[in-house]
Amino acid sequence: MPPGVLFAVYDSVTGRPDYIPPDASEVPALMNEYVSWINSDEAKTLPVPVKAAIATYQLLTIHPFEDGNGRTARALATYILSISGYDLKGFNSMEEYYVADLKGYYSNLQMGLPISYYEGRNAPPDLVPWIDYFIGIMEQAFRRVAHIARNQYEQYIDPRLKSLEPKEKKF
Repeated sequence: MPPGVLFAVYDSVTGRPDYIPPDASEVPALMNEYVSWINSDEAKTLPVPVKAAIATYQLLTIHPFEDGNGRTARALATYILSISGYDLKGFNSMEEYYVADLKGYYSNLQMGLPISYYEGRNAPPDLVPWIDYFIGIMEQAFRRVAHIARNQYEQYIDPRLKSLEPKEKKF
């Protein structure tokens, strides 16, 4: 938003602000810090799902775009996971789990923090509730893929193999 114009993310039902991001004049510096952190040695030592969760949260906190911050943050998380071996090859998307639980998604992002960036969000909060939620969504997506893969595999097993005794199967 132009300088001097207050931008906020509003609740679509109540019309009240859910989040007031940093002033537009601070966004370039915050984004530079953000990119530096993503590429830092510190971030590289984190488990990849934790890094993806933090990257999602921080991009949403900076809120650099007027629209599309959530989609961009989730796409970035998917990319971070993908390049590190957590790729579902387009077979399944965590996005559908967020859509199915929008209330939980927003609640876990908010974590009971003040709505203004300057009233507590600029100081790093305890991200454990968000990280736990993020990894829980990952788990649901990966379990579903495993279930579908198992079912597909079982459909294509040669019927002659199904009739083998356990010792024969082991052999």
